[in-house]
Amino acid sequence: MNNFLKGCGIRFLFFLLIWASVVGCRNEGSENERTSPLQQIHPDTLADYLDYASRALSEHEEERIDQYVARHELNLISTPSGLRYRVFVPGEGPNAQPGDLVVFNYSLRLINGILITDSDKEGPMEILVGKGEMVSGLHELLQYMNRGARARAIIPSRLAYGFTGDQERIPKGATLIYDVEILTIKQIH
Repeated sequence: MNNFLKGCGIRFLFFLLIWASVVGCRNEGSENERTSPLQQIHPDTLADYLDYASRALSEHEEERIDQYVARHELNLISTPSGLRYRVFVPGEGPNAQPGDLVVFNYSLRLINGILITDSDKEGPMEILVGKGEMVSGLHELLQYMNRGARARAIIPSRLAYGFTGDQERIPKGATLIYDVEILTIKQIH
């Protein structure tokens, strides 16, 4: 029943947008008098519908992640942000901190198993933890790891490229699977 209700909400939002497009095409009057049907909807109402649709999509994504975890019998730690991870091989020394320069090998897959890229193709990745426009879920993962550690993380779209993807390799609303091995951590303070 819950999936049915979410499906209805998403269908309603889609219907609302189609309706707005059709009504907008029929709007009569001068160019200056015309308003979009979306402009005619009270902003609070539209915000409520968009919020509902966003929550429904996030809940659906969480269900897909739960199914993946169960199917692969993974024992993962869940963080308050929604990141799920497991450090399979512990490393040495302190964990990476915001501002540290971390160099690591990685593979990036979609939740359906399709390989997007990896360090074999692109070389090790180097990022400043907590800085820049990288996937926020990846920055969070690195802070649970130290030099030599190996981990796997499931990163929901809201901690990655969102509902729009990256317009190149990452599709809309993609859940990402990162396998990471930290090579070095340098404090940059």
